[in-house]
Amino acid sequence: MKKTLFYKLLVILLCITLLALSVVSCGKDENSDISGENQNAETFAETQSYDPELPEGINFGGYTFVIAINSGNIDRNFIDRETLNGVRLNDTIYERNSYIEEKYNCKIDGLTLAGSDNWTQTGTMDALIMAGDNSVDITLPILVQGVAMYLDQDNLVDLKLSEYLNFDKPWWDTNCIDQINNFGKIYLAGGDFNMTNYERAWGLFFNYTLLNNYNLELPYTHVKNGTWTFDTFKQMCIAVSTDLNGDGIWTGTDDIYGYLPDDDIPFAVLINSGYNLIGKDPETGYPVFDLMNERVYKILEDWTVFIQQSPHISPGMDYNQYSQFASYFSSDHALFMSRTLDMALQLGDMSSDYGIVTHPKFDENQEKYGNFVNQSGTYIAIPKTVKNFDNVCMFIEAMSARSSETVLPVFYEQTLCDRYMRDSESVEQLRIILSNLSYNRNLTVFSPVGGIIEEIFFNGAGAASSLASIEEATKTRIQDVTNVITARVSEKPPVFNG
Repeated sequence: MKKTLFYKLLVILLCITLLALSVVSCGKDENSDISGENQNAETFAETQSYDPELPEGINFGGYTFVIAINSGNIDRNFIDRETLNGVRLNDTIYERNSYIEEKYNCKIDGLTLAGSDNWTQTGTMDALIMAGDNSVDITLPILVQGVAMYLDQDNLVDLKLSEYLNFDKPWWDTNCIDQINNFGKIYLAGGDFNMTNYERAWGLFFNYTLLNNYNLELPYTHVKNGTWTFDTFKQMCIAVSTDLNGDGIWTGTDDIYGYLPDDDIPFAVLINSGYNLIGKDPETGYPVFDLMNERVYKILEDWTVFIQQSPHISPGMDYNQYSQFASYFSSDHALFMSRTLDMALQLGDMSSDYGIVTHPKFDENQEKYGNFVNQSGTYIAIPKTVKNFDNVCMFIEAMSARSSETVLPVFYEQTLCDRYMRDSESVEQLRIILSNLSYNRNLTVFSPVGGIIEEIFFNGAGAASSLASIEEATKTRIQDVTNVITARVSEKPPVFNG
């Protein structure tokens, strides 16, 4: 288990304890004939240290660290809280900021970028950098925009240049850092500094009422037994698929589906199965195109048939119905639904109980589970115009460590556990989900790959021939981008003393 996830898992175990004490209010209906004792054999005796191990006596001299936030993410930002308001998470973030400000003699200011959406706001940030404006110390782009900022615009600093950012510490998500960066550099990082990625991770929601009605095995049991695979999942979906009104046409309001997908499903089925749109050479850290193999073809084609060509099992990605999927699920018209964890907020009025389980492995040969992270999570980046790179990196490390110690436990308990989970087994699944987050690598510069996967998925094109048709172009594109990145001089920005 990854070192960086150790504390996250420990806190989840505490959440399990809390849920066990409140099982009457947040567990399954007491008359349910499906029950699952929470099985958790892990113990954690190691004491966690939240010491960022920075030089003694750091004093930022009253400097205000400005953190740029896109307004589209303002409701999920874990950075800026102006006052105490009695809400535990808000107040914990406020107290963390106050602690950092007092300990290191600094101020923290969240700046909402101008613009009507994430793209125009990222354009605002790019324009500031290219104009030499050094008013922003840290920016928090969503993934696709962050990739464009360093690949297309060369506007971000390689975080590996810092001696103060220790990515082996538990407040960093090393899985994220490894998957979204290439070229042996780190331009974007995820972790406890800003926790949007955790609630933007996919979970597989399931309906307890339908599970009971069709006498199906609890998915948690399959996870425990090592049998939670695509075939097991598919058979459960087939079992509940029912034409209730007998008209031979499946609709979400009149019949029962097995599965409702999310709109990123073409990419997610591949990424959750242990691959990525663009691979990565483990020795060099450089991107490679490694999808030309029989296992990839089978993953794509089996999932395509299941979702897009089996209307009695799944409506597929029918965008005319997509906005109604949550209501189908909550009204007992679907057994499973893939959604980000925060989708649970839309299920507050659901009368049937639901559980959340990790997405299945493709087969038992797959080593680890995978759970796709929606691209709307945000990532830490430092603009090239930063006034003092070392100071900003020390500030980030201090904030991240303090967040891991104080904000993260409250976020898990209040948000992930209390607001999103209805049963203690789901909290144990949360441990598995967050231990196996899967990120889409390079959403923009390698777009031919994404496009062809969508073609396979939506139009039933053969996987082998389709991927072969873009192989040479993709390899050429990878080499072109690699040449550009490796030709750049990677160095710390000079300290601005003005």
